[in-house]
Formats: sequence, structure tokens, C-alpha cells
Amino acid sequence: MPGKVKGVNMQALVKLLRKAGTEAAMKVVPPPFQHYLSERILVSNRYPELDHIELLRALSRLMPQKPAPWIVMGHRSAQTDIGGVYKAHLRAGDPVRTLQSAGALWRNYHDTGDMTVTFPSEHAAIIRLRKFVAPARELCRINVGYFAELVAMAGGRDARCEELGGMLEGAADCSWSLRWS
Repeated sequence: MPGKVKGVNMQALVKLLRKAGTEAAMKVVPPPFQHYLSERILVSNRYPELDHIELLRALSRLMPQKPAPWIVMGHRSAQTDIGGVYKAHLRAGDPVRTLQSAGALWRNYHDTGDMTVTFPSEHAAIIRLRKFVAPARELCRINVGYFAELVAMAGGRDARCEELGGMLEGAADCSWSLRWS
């Protein structure tokens, strides 16, 4: 069963694509997904994960390639989430407690996948995503930026996040290592 993503994610992507202009968006959005550019996206609906990934790829083609568009998308997503409707998840001065919300934040947007966080030391975390039905390299890279930004917003300095491996490489889960000072 293919997974679904919440409409608020799709709406944000479509708004950015539309902002680029119809001609530019039509050049980067593959024909099977161009209907999203003209139809109303309902924030409370769920849309196919694979469609979401295709729109992410299209948006990345409109962005400057440096810094990496996926990392930038992750930073901006965290800023939007934690600076907006999910600001209750931010624990100022406490990256550990903020990161403990990662699973809940994931479930707000995706209907598959279980995200857990463990803390091997005071300034380090291992984040794992299991049972996600639509793994994609792009989402892994977005999460690198997202997790680093969560830590920075919570007051952690010099946050560094790296992928440890994922389902695309045959692992049972996707995982990231996060360190900060």
C-alpha cells in the first residue's frame, strides 16, 4: 500500500511551484503531476507520497544547486513547522527534548513510518525511521537539514547531521547521526 502525505505538505510545494510561474513550473513538473498546478490542494486531505516526492524533485530543479536544495528544504520545513503550528514542540535551550518530538512531527505529515530517537551522549542523537513505504534519497537529504535545524532552533550550536544508511541501500531502516555543542 503506497503511503500518503498530508495536504499541507503538498500545498506548500504547489504554492512554491506556482510562484515560479506557470511556464517555469510546467517545464520541471512531469506531465502526470501537472494537474496539481491548477487544482485546489486541501490541507486536511492526504495525497500519494510518490506524488509528493515528484513535486519535491520538480521544485529542486528550480532552486539554486548551492547550497544543496534538499538541505535548504529541510531547514525551511523545520522553521515553518516549529515557527508555526507546531511551536509547542520547541523546547528552547533543550535540543534533546525538542528532538524527542521528531516522531510526533513525522506522524503529523506521513501515514507510514515510525521515527524514534535515542541519545548515546548528551550532545548526540541517532534518529531512525522504520516501516516507511516510500523511501527516497531526497527525503533522506531533507531530513538532514530538518534535524540540524531543529537542534539549532532549540539552542544547539554547530549542529551536524549525517545519514548513516537507509532502506535504499538495503538496510531495515533509515538512520541519521546528529551532533551539536
